[in-house]
This record gives sequence, structure tokens and C-alpha cells, in this order.
Amino acid sequence: MMEGYMKIALVTEVYHPSVNGVVISIDTFRNELCALGHDVIIIASQNKYKHSDPTDTYRIPSLSIPWTKDYVMSRPDASSYELLRKQKVDIIHTQHMFAMGWFGLRAGQKYSIPVVHTYHTLITEYTHHIPLLGSFIPTRWMIQKYLINHTRRYGNAVNALITPSHAMAHILRSYGIRRKVNVVSTGINIKSFDVADGDYIYTRHGLPKNVKIVLFVGRLASEKSVDLLIRSYAELQKFYTHTRLILLGSGPQQQEYEALAHTLGISGKVLFPGFVKPDIARHYFRAAYIFAFPSHTDTQGIVIAEAMAAGAAVVAVNKLGPTDIIKNGYNGLLVMQTVTSMSNALQRLLTNKAFHDRLVRSACESVKRYSTQVQTHELVKVYTETIRSYASGGPTGI
Repeated sequence: MMEGYMKIALVTEVYHPSVNGVVISIDTFRNELCALGHDVIIIASQNKYKHSDPTDTYRIPSLSIPWTKDYVMSRPDASSYELLRKQKVDIIHTQHMFAMGWFGLRAGQKYSIPVVHTYHTLITEYTHHIPLLGSFIPTRWMIQKYLINHTRRYGNAVNALITPSHAMAHILRSYGIRRKVNVVSTGINIKSFDVADGDYIYTRHGLPKNVKIVLFVGRLASEKSVDLLIRSYAELQKFYTHTRLILLGSGPQQQEYEALAHTLGISGKVLFPGFVKPDIARHYFRAAYIFAFPSHTDTQGIVIAEAMAAGAAVVAVNKLGPTDIIKNGYNGLLVMQTVTSMSNALQRLLTNKAFHDRLVRSACESVKRYSTQVQTHELVKVYTETIRSYASGGPTGI
């Protein structure tokens, strides 16, 4: 490794054309690391859906999984290891701990390259997506126990471990992770919201100017608890009606949520624009008066930081990632995972402008620590110290 320069391999199970928090994290850090002069390659599973990959992206053989288009069954072979060997990277950074994660770890051991892993997702909360087995509590419990053991085994095998929030670091330690867990969040481009146009969203959806937007951005799936937000919004209508709820995103429960809004008599006030690209999404963030985040499974919640940067007041369930970003009553509100608690928080922000604006001002200041520059600097520190420790034969898991 040349002084101040690193060649980094980001190894992932999921990449474009799929778009989720992991893919966003990969792209964000890749772009910023390259801007700092580092060389970054991406090694990802092959996906049957056509997509134009960024430069220096390499695909590994895989098999499709029938019940999902986002994930595949990776099958690294001898040529995959040879590919990584020829790249002569200084560090391997895995994003998943299954087939591609073990490929990255074994390649690191084989070629004497240190391996860093980011634990992005609280996977024990996603077992319900497994067909048949995930539908029954006994088998789901067994799968969750296996995943905890697998996490402990993999987390203790890599040379350094990263997770996006202190709350998630605490959970990993409870699993039996012995090494230090470094907290590095996915940064956001704060300046991109300076040119966002909230009026564009009002025009796009034909909304009156006196209507305030309550926004959610994310996957429309059960683990995000979007049904809680819809029910809370329905309860809000008893006290405050000049609003619209926008659920920006797509997912397996979208039709179910549309039906729920209809059943609750608020279908005319709940909008489902679907998935939009980031350059359009930032206009939605700018248009939002309130950003509501009901999920209890997110290890970070990048969208919370984006909402703060755009000038929305944030309400989130008091679990995991949001607790790192939000200081309750200072730069946002943390609530219990109940309809009453969420609805009361929405009502408070809509009826108390001075309080709303104070939260927004504090949020705009505190979100600066989540900029891409700050978080990439933290990531580079982890890389550098891991490489130095590995080279000196010192303890791993900085």
C-alpha cells in the first residue's frame, strides 16, 4: 500500500439494478473514496436483470432465487478467487455474511489480505420473508437462532467489524462478538438538498399550497411497520385534516397498504408515487413538513438524515438506528411503536409551528456529522488501522 493510497474491494451479495440501503451505502462510499484518490472495485453477484455497471465492477456467478428478484444464490468459483488475487487489493470490505461474505473472508485468508465487514441489516427481523419456514413461529425461532450464531461466527472471524449505529453495536455484542464494533454510518450529500424544489411535488400531485405533507420514504414491507403510520394518520384526521400522507417507495405490501387506507376512509389523502430515483426523491424530502419513520428494524435509517438535511421535522419509533440520530425533543421526536404515540407526535408538530421550526433548526445543524465527507473519513480510519494492525501481526478487530 502506497502512503495515503488504498485499493479497496467492496464485496456484496446485492447490487444494481436492485436498490436498497446496502446498495446506496456502497455507491456513496465508492464515490467519496474515489474522490479522495483511492482505487475501489466492486465485486458483486451476477443478476439476471440487465444493468449498466459502474467502471471496475466485476460479477460473480450466481443462481436466481424464485421468490425474490433482489437476492441471488452466489456461487464463487476458482475464477472468482483468481479475479480478486489479480486485483492486488489492500483490503476487502464485505457487505453480507453469506456466500459472498465467506468468499471475501476466505480470499482474504488465502491471499493475506485483511477483511472488514459491515453489518448493515438486523437480519433476524426479516425471517418472515422466507417461504413456508418463515411463516411458523417455531421454525422462525430456529432460523433466528441460527442467524445469531452465524453472525457471531462471521463477526469474530473478520479483522474488523463496522455497523451503522451504536444501538446495533450493542446488539452485536449481545450476540457474543468479542472484538470492538466500529460505528460508521452511510453519509449523505447534504448540499444536494440546497437545490431541491418542494413546489415541484405540489405541482406534480396537484396539491393545494395550504396542505402539509407527511412523508415516508422506504420499502413498503411489513418490517417497516408502514401500517402503523397509516393507522396513525387516520387517527390524526380527527384533529387535523389539511395534510397528505405520501408513502414513497415500493414493496410487497403496497396493495395491502392501499387497501388499508381505503378501509380507514383516507385513500384520497394517501399517495403512493412508487419508487423514484434519488434526484426526484430529494424534492419529496424538501416538500415534506414532517418525515415519519415507523420502522423498528432499521440499523441506521439514512432517510432520517436526508429528511433533516431537507428541512423536515422528524418523528421516528424509538428503536435502533433512529436513536443514534435523534435526540428526543431537540432535533426530532422519538415515540413508542403505537398508533396513539405516533398520532400525538404528528398532531403536536402540525399544531405547534414554533416547536416544529425549533426541531428543524436543530436538526439542520446536528445532521452535519452525517455528511459523506465526515463518514468516509471515519471509514478510511478503520481501513488504515486495520491494514496497519494486520501487517504488524497485532490484534485484529480495532
